[in-house]
Amino acid sequence: MGPSLAQANPFARRDTHPSQAIWTYKICTIISWLVLVVASFYYTFHAPQDDKKHWRNTIWGQNSTHGTPFAMNAFIASLYWLFLFILQIGYVLHLFSDEAAHVNAAASVGSHFIVNNLFQFAFVMLFVRGHFWWAEIMLIINFFNLSSLYFRHNTTPRFIHMPATSGPLAWTFVALYWNGLLR
Repeated sequence: MGPSLAQANPFARRDTHPSQAIWTYKICTIISWLVLVVASFYYTFHAPQDDKKHWRNTIWGQNSTHGTPFAMNAFIASLYWLFLFILQIGYVLHLFSDEAAHVNAAASVGSHFIVNNLFQFAFVMLFVRGHFWWAEIMLIINFFNLSSLYFRHNTTPRFIHMPATSGPLAWTFVALYWNGLLR
């Protein structure tokens, strides 16, 4: 007979994880994180070239072009993301730790972290292309993903909680307002 629903659900709470699941988290976490980091850095300095529409711009170009009461300071927000990406390297390294407690704590939030990276990547891709409605939908769905993570795993160690949970959740909350007024 196959695995139970709780065993098959990557978002279920567990104290331990099978080694195959740990390897899956390691691979998917690194890939999703790298995709997000590369796209974020690229679109900070380059506008999309796949179409010559007038609403295509860099991340901070969109911020400047569409001034709103929630427009961000590009320097401060960029520092926030740089700091968060550096903290997330520490989170990823905990998946490779020799201590089982650190690996299990990192793996317990791994599914949400991977989904966050994918939604954040989708947000960046839509935002720089001027699809603000779709970008807002990605933020809303990600906000529910991260809120669920925040309340279900609120006792994870701080070195995992900050880069994988509270940092991305704080950004998503601010980005909901920032992007919401650009529509």
